[in-house]
Amino acid sequence: MQSLLVFVQKRKKLLLIAGGIFVTSLIIWRIMAGQNNKTQYQTAKVERGTIVSMVSTSGTVLSANIIKITTQASGTVNNIYVKDEQLVKKGDKILEVSLDQEGEQQNAQAWSSYLSAKNSLSSVEATAYSLQSDMFAKWDTFFNLATNSTYQNADGSANETNRALPEFHIAKDDWLATEAKYKNQQAVITQAQSALNSAWLSYQLSSPTVTAPMDGTVNNLVVVEGMVINGSSGQSTTSGTNNAGTNQQIAVIQNDNLPLASYNLSEVDVTRVKSGMKATVTLDSIQGKTFTGQVMTVDRIGTVSSGVTSYPVIIRFDTGAPQILP
Repeated sequence: MQSLLVFVQKRKKLLLIAGGIFVTSLIIWRIMAGQNNKTQYQTAKVERGTIVSMVSTSGTVLSANIIKITTQASGTVNNIYVKDEQLVKKGDKILEVSLDQEGEQQNAQAWSSYLSAKNSLSSVEATAYSLQSDMFAKWDTFFNLATNSTYQNADGSANETNRALPEFHIAKDDWLATEAKYKNQQAVITQAQSALNSAWLSYQLSSPTVTAPMDGTVNNLVVVEGMVINGSSGQSTTSGTNNAGTNQQIAVIQNDNLPLASYNLSEVDVTRVKSGMKATVTLDSIQGKTFTGQVMTVDRIGTVSSGVTSYPVIIRFDTGAPQILP
């Protein structure tokens, strides 16, 4: 009987232990299940990115880093002082031409035109000195008249009554007229200076000595010693020349200046473009190559043509290329 009681007591202890383990396991399972049901959050470090907004348009190249070396000389090439890929400074000799009869005549006419323009400038400058002297004289007369006791009160104020007299207005108008003539003569001088510069450039183009128009690297040299060039037709031949007058290309000079291009934007697109933005440029003349650049200016006023407003932007290329031409 005692052994049975002991057995029953042991069974109770085992049941209590098993029940405790079950309850504990259930509690732990509920806790773990509750944790698994919680929302999981993932975090990442904030990084700066780039949003690309595309605006497509078309335009033209305004200027390139290539300048043509041209001449209007007509004759035979005697000496060539440069070769392709050679660095030159402005004014360096490129080549010399032995002028034929037509070339000598054109060169003489160009020199005569230059001397005539120079004399014209000297003449209009002399006229300006005369007008200036007359202006100062008329001003002195008017000033002395305006400050005497008839036209100026003792306290220095103007005598408006007497200044209404014809004598006062005649002196004043004479001074103003000479001043206007002198100012107009300054515009005449500016025009004469421009004519002189133009005449000098024409003389240089017809000169037998061809020089570099700027610093840079010579490329695309298209003449050789002994070749007959004809500035009138813009073509090189091996015999004979005709009338001169048209620029003939001898070579090109490339410098470090970056090409510029102008593009027209619509009213919608212009609001999305600002100076300093990057640009990608393709050229019809250079297939399969893409250039990068930067927006330099944005015209937000625009121009109207046939009722349509366009807004020009200027883009500067990041790099140049010999194929990029205006």
